[in-house]
Formats: sequence, C-alpha cells, structure tokens
Amino acid sequence: MGGGPGGPESQMQAQGSLSEAIASGVALLVLLAACLIVTFYKRTRL
Repeated sequence: MGGGPGGPESQMQAQGSLSEAIASGVALLVLLAACLIVTFYKRTRL
C-alpha cells in the first residue's frame, strides 16, 4: 500500500464496487423476503 500512481483511485474503485455489491445483495434479500411473506400470508389465509 504505497502512495504510488493510482493508489487512492484504485481504493475508491474497490469501495464503489463493494457498496454496489452490498446494495445488490440487500435488494436480493428484500425481494426474497417479500416472496416469503407473500407465500406464508397466502398459506395462512387459505
């Protein structure tokens, strides 16, 4: 980890991809949770 050319830039890029991965993961979890809620709700209603 030196202060060479493109050091901080590469770190920023890694941070961006990481936050993107976290955001996509959260979106997937929300979608899965919604599907599970709907499934269980229908099951208990019928």
